[in-house]
Amino acid sequence: MRLALINNFYPPFVVGGAELFTSNLAEALSSRGHEVAVVTTCAPDNQQRQEKLNGVDVFRFFPKNIWWNFERFKEGNNHSVSKKLLWNMIDLWNRNAGRHLRTYLQQLRPDVIHTNNIKGFSPIIWHEARRLSIPIIHTAHDYQMLCWRGTMVCNSNSSNCWGCSTYSTWYKWHSRAIDLFCSPSEFLMQRHCGLGLRPKATAVIRNGVPGTVPLGRIDGPDVSSTPLKLLYLGQLTHDKGIAVLLEALRAIPDVPLDMYIAGRGKMETLVREAALADRRIQFHGFVEGSRKRDLIAQSEMLVVPSTWPENAPLTVAEGLSNGLGVVASQIGALPELIHHESNGLIVPPNDPAALAQAIGRLAASPSEVARMRHEALSSSSDLSFDGMVDRYVAAYANLTGSKGRIAP
Repeated sequence: MRLALINNFYPPFVVGGAELFTSNLAEALSSRGHEVAVVTTCAPDNQQRQEKLNGVDVFRFFPKNIWWNFERFKEGNNHSVSKKLLWNMIDLWNRNAGRHLRTYLQQLRPDVIHTNNIKGFSPIIWHEARRLSIPIIHTAHDYQMLCWRGTMVCNSNSSNCWGCSTYSTWYKWHSRAIDLFCSPSEFLMQRHCGLGLRPKATAVIRNGVPGTVPLGRIDGPDVSSTPLKLLYLGQLTHDKGIAVLLEALRAIPDVPLDMYIAGRGKMETLVREAALADRRIQFHGFVEGSRKRDLIAQSEMLVVPSTWPENAPLTVAEGLSNGLGVVASQIGALPELIHHESNGLIVPPNDPAALAQAIGRLAASPSEVARMRHEALSSSSDLSFDGMVDRYVAAYANLTGSKGRIAP
């Protein structure tokens, strides 16, 4: 099949899991013999261009707006509320993005388009595909269709605040163009459908990560001789709970541990300062490839202290698949993946004391850490990367009318 995957960012421009999901899936599809192209964005000072990355044709352009959306994830890049409002108003229906996308779709003539994060493109992307009679699959990675921040942190219950309710009405209206809406978790699916999303069909397809093998030491003859090795891997933002993690570490200054923190974001200065003040903390900046694999191999437990309702972070799938137990917040879809007292521990969100208590308990019980790591490997069987790719290929084939496939 000829397939077009669309996401607002694509490596080497990585902010979160959606970019890794898109690149992992695109490369896997290409290796299976499909013609795969990715359409993504770039900075305004970069010329529109095409390149080949790991067998995938990547097309980059700047959707005209007052800034490139990637810039907002950089430290110290704080735009005013009025400018953010203007950016989002333009992004409701970006005609410039629509013209570019129409040209690409006419050139590529894909059998299916698979959209992911479309912030920067706007819903016009779906209508350009409909005009060309191209079936549409959309995978949600957060709440971009329901909340202009994409996080749903403006309201603690299952409803939207007034502003996001108005914003989401636009997306819910245009979601009717989607042939198949996919979610990596039951929680995210229920949240979207419960708030009025009405695509033609839905499917839950769990995220998987490629190339995962049991790394590091799960058992050892003298497992208690070294400090507990913890890993935080993700954006350095308030929503991801990095401040909660640092406060929890300050509450247990005498607990022997090594805390590896890897990522980038607006709170990088806070992390650097914490690393200077606490020798247990090692800040590695943004990591990928072999550097990330090395950190995972050195670690025993993954810490996911999110304060927003997470969907299905790829870092959790990656951690479990590599034999890391997980300490995670009881929020969003995290309890779907982390089973308390089995492959990890669940703690209340935004509660540094509870997180500190959980970390202290693990540091005092190496045998419990080893048990959770074994359970992590066992539970990761549901997160098979090949299985995930199989289900998406089946979905593509189902929409194009191909025979011999099983739809999700």
